[in-house]
Amino acid sequence: MKKVLLFTLAIASGKLPALGQHFTISNSHMNIAYVAVENELSVAVESISADSVSLTNDFNPEWIKKGEKRGVFLFRPEKPGIYRIDVVAKKKGKVAKVGSMNYRMKYPPLPVGRLGGRQKGQIGLEKLQKQIGPIIALENFDYELAYKTVSYNFEVRRKGQSIIKHKNSGGAFEAPIQNYLKNAVVGDSLIISDMEVKAARNELLNGLTTINNDSMVFVVVESSKDPYVKVDEDGEE
Repeated sequence: MKKVLLFTLAIASGKLPALGQHFTISNSHMNIAYVAVENELSVAVESISADSVSLTNDFNPEWIKKGEKRGVFLFRPEKPGIYRIDVVAKKKGKVAKVGSMNYRMKYPPLPVGRLGGRQKGQIGLEKLQKQIGPIIALENFDYELAYKTVSYNFEVRRKGQSIIKHKNSGGAFEAPIQNYLKNAVVGDSLIISDMEVKAARNELLNGLTTINNDSMVFVVVESSKDPYVKVDEDGEE
């Protein structure tokens, strides 16, 4: 889990500032939080104990809860939009809102599909035959969010002719594709398309979605020509 926001609020002369007074807020994600993800908020108010600082909002108080660490809150929005988060501090028995800022809630990026660690291009014959199915990954995203594959189309073309077309259910290759892999030859073209996935164990993102990349297209080459395979001096991968 990565910290999303860091509040630094200045308090002058030991008094809580009234609403509208100057304060500074810095954050590393440009006031963005992601739906269905526990975005970690770290809050600090000068001269105020972390136990006396809290966050409130104008939309749903259940979206924010205290984390295990002092001064840390977990923010888990349930829908996109622009909402306000307020910082409240208590000092000498007085409670005041220190400041507030609007944040944009957005859905996580769409996942991408990969086969053998790549999205397209050449794949060595031996590498291909070791694959059990395409995988789903989130690129340039700091949070853990698991997706599972629902289905995809798998096609093989050999010398310009389609020799297999199969709609696969789930992520693992089913029997028709497994049988093909045993008889795959150099020069075959593989096309994995219309891949549908959904977020695993996440009720807020359980609708079907397609992956973010276009059809995954591969050309089978001799294993020694696979650009992704590194061979050591003994000739082993």
